Amino acid sequence: MERTKEEPTMIGLTVTPRKKLRFEIGHLVLCLIFSLSFLMVLSFGVTNTLAALLTGPLQVTADTTSNSALDSVLDSLGNLHTIYVRDGSIRYRKVLDGNSTEETIAAGSAPSIVLDSTNTPHISFISSGVANYTNRTGGTWSTPLPIVGSGAIKTSIDIDGSNKVHIISFSGGYGALDYATNTSGSFVITNLFTGAYDSGSGNYIYDASLKVDPGGHYHIIATTMNWGGRCSWSSKDILNRSNRALAVKTILADVRYE
Repeated sequence: MERTKEEPTMIGLTVTPRKKLRFEIGHLVLCLIFSLSFLMVLSFGVTNTLAALLTGPLQVTADTTSNSALDSVLDSLGNLHTIYVRDGSIRYRKVLDGNSTEETIAAGSAPSIVLDSTNTPHISFISSGVANYTNRTGGTWSTPLPIVGSGAIKTSIDIDGSNKVHIISFSGGYGALDYATNTSGSFVITNLFTGAYDSGSGNYIYDASLKVDPGGHYHIIATTMNWGGRCSWSSKDILNRSNRALAVKTILADVRYE
């Protein structure tokens, strides 16, 4: 029987090929154990970090006065764009990895924000009873453009698949619901609802929200109020209004108080 030739090692010991193979397998196992341990520690750290971000509040502002009328939207990179009102002015922050810098846009109230396909923010808001529009192109806010409204109290804004802007505004009391879009290049205004008052009764818009589909069709949910006169009764109907083909006005709720 032929004997296996033993090979000298650097420290004067001899190792047969079989022993050498066992040594290499053992070394590989140790490397795998170390790698798995490292991955477990890394995973534990990442999990705890994510848990802290998800469960713990992340402070965005540090103010001594109240912020109100918040609205926000996420861009395609996961950054949060938020707007709010403080001290009578519209404020904007882009929250990136927990860091943000506040920007003051203009005096106003009731802001609404949307992003286009390039993550550019577009905002509508109320100033002196008029719906205004602005956008942040190249890091600078454009001069607010008065769009529509007389006595307007709230707006809602959206963007279609061609990055065209759509805005609605409505006024309180026996006011109007107006719709404006710049699909033609400049803003064109359409009145969708005008409140009425006669002999102690009336109909008016109480609230409204706008969404636009990729084809540029608007879809509006609005609450109409009917005052029966002398506080005898009132109805509150949630209505859907759209300019999409075959769209119909649908009453979603009707609550009457005797």
